Amino acid sequence: MSDKYNAPFATHLRDFMAGHPDTGVKTTQAALAAHLGVRPQTVAYYVNGESLPNCEQLLKIAEFFNVTCDFLMTGRRLENKAMCDELGLSDETIQKLRLLNSNYDGFEGADGFDYAPRMLALLDVILQDGEFYDALQAAAEYEIKKKEGYDDDYLQFLEWKAAGYLHKYLIRILRCNILSIHKKLISWNVGYNKQLPHIEKQGGEE
Repeated sequence: MSDKYNAPFATHLRDFMAGHPDTGVKTTQAALAAHLGVRPQTVAYYVNGESLPNCEQLLKIAEFFNVTCDFLMTGRRLENKAMCDELGLSDETIQKLRLLNSNYDGFEGADGFDYAPRMLALLDVILQDGEFYDALQAAAEYEIKKKEGYDDDYLQFLEWKAAGYLHKYLIRILRCNILSIHKKLISWNVGYNKQLPHIEKQGGEE
């Protein structure tokens, strides 16, 4: 591979085309060329590092991927840099959390249900719970053993043990925190407040 091919811009452009920074959708050279108003061959030159876009084209490429020119050139968003440095999280993780909090359409399910704020409410509870990491470690230890060439019966046992740790944890965390999670949903105004009277009524009837 040449130095031009591995140059920062060409590398990041290939990464972004393989999966949009926000949506993960793949972009073809023809699609990007159509957005830029150039031939696909020109995009191929950009991708291979044979040439660089001018300022106008750079802005259009950044617009296409919904990033800043700085992010296109370096792979990091300036607005996320402080959080990345302070928390040790990747730019991709920081951006996903930002998108979650902004009700990004990409987190809408196939059924049209907006999962974003609901995911935040659950993550907020789980990620601050130490037993979550203990359960992951225990499950992972059994998953690792599955690679050691045991017979099918024992592999099924390992699968059952790994899943059991996660099932037990999730049931406990949801049972103990269901009200606090529900309050977070309401506080973020995601529509659950409209369902609350119905839920309370059902609980009272039981």
